[in-house]
Amino acid sequence: MRAFLLCLPVMLLTACKDAAPEKIESVISRPVKLFTVPDSGSPNIRRFPAKVEANQGSYLSFRVNGELIEFPTLAGQAVKKGDMLAKLDPEDFKLQLADREARYKLAKNQLERTETLKQKGIASQSELDQAKANMQVALSALEKAQTDLEYTVLRAPFSGTISKVFIKNFESVVAKQNIMRIETRDLMDVTIQIPEKLVARVDKQTNYKPQVVFDSFPNKAYALSLKEWDTQADPLTLSYRVVFTLPLPNDFNLLAGMTGNVLIDLNKVFRSDQQKFTIPTTAVFSDASENSFVWRFNDGSIEKLKITLGEIHKSGIEVESGLQPGDKIVSAGVHQLTEQSLVRPWTKERGL
Repeated sequence: MRAFLLCLPVMLLTACKDAAPEKIESVISRPVKLFTVPDSGSPNIRRFPAKVEANQGSYLSFRVNGELIEFPTLAGQAVKKGDMLAKLDPEDFKLQLADREARYKLAKNQLERTETLKQKGIASQSELDQAKANMQVALSALEKAQTDLEYTVLRAPFSGTISKVFIKNFESVVAKQNIMRIETRDLMDVTIQIPEKLVARVDKQTNYKPQVVFDSFPNKAYALSLKEWDTQADPLTLSYRVVFTLPLPNDFNLLAGMTGNVLIDLNKVFRSDQQKFTIPTTAVFSDASENSFVWRFNDGSIEKLKITLGEIHKSGIEVESGLQPGDKIVSAGVHQLTEQSLVRPWTKERGL
């Protein structure tokens, strides 16, 4: 009996150790990435693909048919206004001019004789009228022959650079056939396409100057000045062509046909009542009725907030209503959350 009493405490301790511990559930908050909705005055930069074009360019052609006998012009050559670029064989045109001069002199002499005869009452008024008409026709033919001879020489209409040459010397050409292209070199144009939804919100009175970054020289941005814009949309893309201009850079060779991106702060070109927020596309989710929502963060909890979306682009998606500047929203993993989820801001750990 005494031995049993001595073993009793040991047995009780063993029984307590074998009893299943009570399960205590602890609530764990999920780390989430947050995005702060920017103020309407904060930069809202959009990138628009751009193409470089000559500020002024023309395809040059002769106005008469003929055979080239002088063609000193090369692609890439700088020329001044009035420089001779090409010349046709003028012999046939000189012969034609001599013929027209002779015909004009004959018609003029005939008119003078008819006028004398009319004064003497020998020639009729109709004969005088016919002589005047013949001289006028001969004069027009003479002037055309003179002009055609001048057209055998092709001259630069303005100072610039020959960008392309389409023919070689001693070839036969026809009127209006493209011979070469000349472009200005002091200014260059940069062209972009802007969707109609953005054009409708632009403030026409803005003096904002966007910047361009060229793909071939990406380490520097250049300021642009607005030159012109189309008032009719492209029927295929429903976008509007906008042309900017800039002085020719001195630090690299900018040529027509190069590409880049025009950087525009939309908050500086839109009317104040048309400014919108841009948030990450990963922050938006939808329900069965296809309404759009975000999770708004507030002291460890989240709230399902309905929003109205605008245009989507590379930098995110526009929000037309439902958010305010300074709101913090979950920007990733939104489909794994519920309104009962407890969350905390995700912080980047060292080495991650």
